[in-house]
Amino acid sequence: MSARSGVDGPALIQRSAGTRRRWEHGAVMNSRLRPGTPTALLALCLSAWLVASPHAVFNLADRNQDFDQHLAWAFQVGQGLAAGDPYPRWMPLGNRGLGEPALLYYSPAYSLAVSLLRPLTDATWSAMRLVEFLALLGLGLAGWALLRRFARPLPALLGAMACQATPMVFMLFNHFNGFPWASNAAGFGLLLWAALRLPAMARRHGDAWAGPRAPSATDGLLRVPVACAVALMTLTHLVSTLMALICLTPALVWLWSGGVQAGRRALLRAALSWGLSAGLGLALAGVFLLPALASMDLISAREWTETYRPHDAFSFPTVTAWRYGIRWFGFQWPVSLVCLGLTGAGVWLLRRQRARRPEAHGPEGMRTEGARGQQAGRTHGQGMVVAHAPARRAAIALLIASACALLLASELSLPLWLIDTPLRKVQFPHRFLFVSSISASWALALLAGSGPADDRLGRRVAVAALLGAALLTALLATRLVLRDGEPVNAGDDTIRAYGSYSEYTLPWQRPAALDWQRAGGLEAELAQTGVRLIAPAGNGAGGWRWVLATGEPQRIRLPVLWFPAWRLTLDGAPHPASADPQTGLVALTLPAGEHALRLRWQRLPAEQAGAALSLLALAVCALVLWRDARQRRQGARRASRAAAPAAATASR
Repeated sequence: MSARSGVDGPALIQRSAGTRRRWEHGAVMNSRLRPGTPTALLALCLSAWLVASPHAVFNLADRNQDFDQHLAWAFQVGQGLAAGDPYPRWMPLGNRGLGEPALLYYSPAYSLAVSLLRPLTDATWSAMRLVEFLALLGLGLAGWALLRRFARPLPALLGAMACQATPMVFMLFNHFNGFPWASNAAGFGLLLWAALRLPAMARRHGDAWAGPRAPSATDGLLRVPVACAVALMTLTHLVSTLMALICLTPALVWLWSGGVQAGRRALLRAALSWGLSAGLGLALAGVFLLPALASMDLISAREWTETYRPHDAFSFPTVTAWRYGIRWFGFQWPVSLVCLGLTGAGVWLLRRQRARRPEAHGPEGMRTEGARGQQAGRTHGQGMVVAHAPARRAAIALLIASACALLLASELSLPLWLIDTPLRKVQFPHRFLFVSSISASWALALLAGSGPADDRLGRRVAVAALLGAALLTALLATRLVLRDGEPVNAGDDTIRAYGSYSEYTLPWQRPAALDWQRAGGLEAELAQTGVRLIAPAGNGAGGWRWVLATGEPQRIRLPVLWFPAWRLTLDGAPHPASADPQTGLVALTLPAGEHALRLRWQRLPAEQAGAALSLLALAVCALVLWRDARQRRQGARRASRAAAPAAATASR
């Protein structure tokens, strides 16, 4: 008998003999098909490998500018790390070799992960494929870790595997080529796992399986696991983090407060807890986030909201499609319909289970189901279990997040996109499907895996919806392998200078800079001024160094765009430099004689403040965890002292 079915003995006596036999047969089969950790890990690895197979196995890609951009960034970050820079922010190959401050504004975790794994592979592209596999595996592990707390083992594993195969994540990896964004699915899964474990709610409602224990870092106002997950997401991809924070706000406030019947005080406490935990996570990522936000005036950040318009990028477009057209049909209709179907199936299954088990709702029902689940676990040797009511609450929270994402992705939210709100930073409404695809899949798996064992129709609908999503992914993969994909020849020796995105254009940068580069660059400049190049500069990783000689002072330009972080030294001493008004390049006056020029990145004040903020947030996390460990030890000592008299009495 399944310990998580939520069906007790007295209820079974009232059922027909046939229904009882079916229920017991399903429970026995579930106990026989109970996958352990090694089996689950192997299955999730296989599923991740299959989803990543167009890149990992066939080496095919639907290549675009995003593909080349992330490949070049990861390659340059690796060069910077090899040169001793722990956090490279300037990409020297950008702007056709004149450089760009891309990693000052773009989340660095993906490029850093690829660079760290690069020594294990033969090329940067191979390391990118390895990161793709690990991200899919991480998403599956996070799903399995969460689902197995609430659902039966086999449905929990199958639900985690189905989530790995969602069409949205597949298209982000293989068609959009947004590798950091797609990899952030693992971070989002980790955030859901940290936020939905529900220890505080279980104890607040007095569930039998929770047991008394001291408050922990996951229960107070500051929830350290949630903060760490937010930080990881922020460091991996900022836009998807913004979408997750927007959609999870109503879901987690509802969940952490105890539901719609919670009082104002509980709602305020839940909102404060979510705000403080998310804020702590953003502070942990301050090493990236603070300098990025503080130096937005140094690039053309308005391009994000002025060049990219949301009007043609809604899910389920009807009126906007007639008026503005469709930007990307695959996202706006097929993937959108899958997310809507998963969410709709979850809502239907939730209502069906509510109608079948109305007594299991509310605090009293939760206490009853907790006792039933605990007794069933003892009877069938499956240990402590989590009853269906908490699983249903977690599923409701996931469905709230998915519904918010679908609302913001659809034309119903058009007025919100026409004003200057954080939504405009997302650029395209259909991007919210990223939140819906994962949230809805997990909600459906939760409900199907923790519901009554005899509800065959509910399980069939859930399986059909999840299989439908996986089938679309399979069709997309087949089309990519047979038609759209092209063999990838992306060795490190093929990476060249590239044109940058318009949003990274510097205010002082002029089109004449590229003309100067095409006309011969530094060599032509030195030939024109009579300056001799004695030693070349290198590849720009960790800075540049030139040895130049001239018979008389000359005004020269270096093949690097000027930026406030540059520090120029002449023979080891600081030397003034500025932006050339005609091109925006680094310009200086070179004195007569032979001189060694060194141009290197000096951390901006905002970078130093961001590093300090991250260290401070890390100290806060350590303090909260220390307090948690101390309270656990004190609780264990009190429990031991309380149990000592009873043990002595029993021995007598």
